Amino acid sequence: MEKDIIVISDLHLSEGIEKDTGKISRNEDFFFDNEFSKFIDYLITQKDKSWNLIINGDFFDFLQVIITDKNKPTKKNKHYELKIDDKVFKLRESEREFGLGTNEEKSILKMRVIAEGHREFFKALYRFLIKGNTLSIIKGNHDVELHWDGVKEEFKNQVVISSLDTEKKDIENIRNIKIMLKDENIENIEKKIIFYPWIYYDSGIYIEHGNQYEKGNSFEYFLQPTLPKPKENEIYLPLGSFFTRYLFNKIEAITPFADNIKPVTNYIVWILRNKLFYLWKIIDKYVFLLVNVLKKTRNFTEEQMKKIKDTHEKKLHKLSQILNLEKSKLMEIDNMKEIPILKSKSRVLIIMCKELFFGFIFFILTGLLFYYFWLYLKPLRQLLIFLILTLIYFLPSIINSFIKPFKKYYLRDKAKSIYDCLGEKVKYIVFGHLHDPDIFKISKDCYYYNTSTWTTVFNEEEQMIRERVQFPFLHIPTNKKPKLLCWNNNTGEPELLKLFEE
Repeated sequence: MEKDIIVISDLHLSEGIEKDTGKISRNEDFFFDNEFSKFIDYLITQKDKSWNLIINGDFFDFLQVIITDKNKPTKKNKHYELKIDDKVFKLRESEREFGLGTNEEKSILKMRVIAEGHREFFKALYRFLIKGNTLSIIKGNHDVELHWDGVKEEFKNQVVISSLDTEKKDIENIRNIKIMLKDENIENIEKKIIFYPWIYYDSGIYIEHGNQYEKGNSFEYFLQPTLPKPKENEIYLPLGSFFTRYLFNKIEAITPFADNIKPVTNYIVWILRNKLFYLWKIIDKYVFLLVNVLKKTRNFTEEQMKKIKDTHEKKLHKLSQILNLEKSKLMEIDNMKEIPILKSKSRVLIIMCKELFFGFIFFILTGLLFYYFWLYLKPLRQLLIFLILTLIYFLPSIINSFIKPFKKYYLRDKAKSIYDCLGEKVKYIVFGHLHDPDIFKISKDCYYYNTSTWTTVFNEEEQMIRERVQFPFLHIPTNKKPKLLCWNNNTGEPELLKLFEE
């Protein structure tokens, strides 16, 4: 039986619920395990239907799994040691403060923590797979640690473990657990979990997360996203990841939904309106972020990156064979990526300081103007105060009027380029990443879709037409036109996602 395709993206599962207290991590963005479980049960109960659920990037948010805030490391000479169960992890000073690094061993531990904080979610996946359905997972920028084979294996193990009724879920005894569940054909379940390192492409359907087309979140070699020697066991993170690690993870101790306020330019204004006395803390953390990012900005030589590049190109060749796509076309799409900002200190300074610079100039000029009018135009003082306060209040809307068209439409342009590359055989191009749902007609027979996010989005400009929590997904039936739908947890059924004409 051919499978209908369901595409969702940007779930951002992180630490979830702490099992001893029942409290939710302040860095968690996904609170909808129950809603997802009901959505999965709905799919399972559809008669004569078999499904391929594609999670298109940022399934997990490894960057927001801290661990060290609940399990305190101990000082050992020039490093720290973190003991989890019977295993000891050696940590750097920065890992003690900001959470574990990105090597395979530590990323496996983070996957385990995510699963333990989202047991209901993993149980739903198990029920879905045991019915013969397929789960396809595409790597994004927040879950780039899925690059490691050990992390993928750990995910499969955790899906199996979630099926147990007993509280004893010992990772080390996973083989024994599989023997216990032999009657339910565990090996067959694991074969139904498929990982895609970049692109899903089949029967004219092209699916990619989309981070490669944003310079703050792109990777130079996405199929081999590691640092060169001697740190080849660590991920070469982009600028956006450092924003999460050094800024948002700390700010969310003050405001838990800091990285959910869209566009980001609205966040500072939200602080000014609601938590003015915290502004200095945020500026302090931003300066700390800038200093650390500049330290990590490295333009490696061609010789240093040669092994990484060669491995990436070998994997590109292998991927072209798997996808049955010409290598030249895959290379053309790969070359459409944006050059990562972290390759240049000057670009980092420009990107990170221009908003601060313009903000500083704005407040200096406003202050001088205020001072002049206050001294020489005394009758207009009250009007002046009103005008300045009004300007400050509407400043984010003015800024966003210039920023938003680029933010919203740049993936449409990339989708057009991909269509031009692949030709008429591609019918549907699907991205995530933006957290904004979208439908756009590229040609007579080709459409672009964006599946948005299942996390909470705070957007003052759209709150009248968009719920802060939506559960969007793209349904691609066999031989029928796709529909961008939304799961309604109250009715227990999907409904058409409401989007306005432009």
